[in-house]
Amino acid sequence: MPDMTAHHHLALLIAAPQPGETAMRRDQAAMAQALLARGLATDQILSLHDPLDRPRALAFLDAASSRVASWAEGALFLHVSGHGFFAGDTVETARPGLLFSESEDASDDGHLFWDDLFAALALPPRRAVDPAARSLTRQPAGGPCARPRQRDHPTGCARRGAGLPRP
Repeated sequence: MPDMTAHHHLALLIAAPQPGETAMRRDQAAMAQALLARGLATDQILSLHDPLDRPRALAFLDAASSRVASWAEGALFLHVSGHGFFAGDTVETARPGLLFSESEDASDDGHLFWDDLFAALALPPRRAVDPAARSLTRQPAGGPCARPRQRDHPTGCARRGAGLPRP
């Protein structure tokens, strides 16, 4: 297994359940265990969970952005378990996002658009990807997926664990 501590690695795990739901927190705990088993250190895994709203999520992403800002290279893994929504009436105007509340007003703090999430991370442009490590980087919609598209996934990938080296 590659030494996950030799380079910069950071995993961001977000669980955004609706009231009464527990599956998202279990997803988050399972993903943390999988990352630890693959060699990430506990300080390389940051978790955010309920109750969530846009300001709290953006503060979490801003802190992660500050942490990786000085990296010349590295890998950022983002795992989100929760509900989604979209705003817009056509394919051209649709904006997908994360749903934190049952509100139908996409402009309130119960919603976070995916493009705003990635803007908050303020990741540098992709330079190079180590194919041996299969580093997860932000991919354009319809990115390098070998399986059918998954509607609620930001990159459209239906793969689980994409971007992690195999043990």
